[in-house]
Amino acid sequence: MSKPYTDVQPGEDGNDRKVWMFPIRPVSDNDVKKPQMFVFKDMDDYKNRGKNVDAEYTKMMVAAKKKGAKKSSFVVPIVPKPEPKPQIEIPADIVGRQVKHKAFGLGKITAIEGISIAVQFDKVGLKKMEYEFCMEKKLLKFI
Repeated sequence: MSKPYTDVQPGEDGNDRKVWMFPIRPVSDNDVKKPQMFVFKDMDDYKNRGKNVDAEYTKMMVAAKKKGAKKSSFVVPIVPKPEPKPQIEIPADIVGRQVKHKAFGLGKITAIEGISIAVQFDKVGLKKMEYEFCMEKKLLKFI
């Protein structure tokens, strides 16, 4: 197979333009079943029939669906959802405790909101953070 190269070809507006050509080699069809309307003898056949082939195929599929034709035999695999991780219990007595955050510095826990805590930091103000993440990553330290 040869390498990509540049060429000059006429654009849709008729003006010449520089294009990249990527030589590819055809692959045999193997067991691929194509609708016959997508099979062309040569480039001339494609130019004559290929312009509206997508729209024609769509119309054909809509008509077949209305008739109740058999759909594709492809079956979507069912993937079981993983068990949800048990929610961590945030101790209620941490409200009012002083903490030190690796990036935000000193602060005070002001509230618990679901799985998050609100911390009022001296330098950066109020931040809401997921409690479990902060504990796992050791971002907060009680002081």
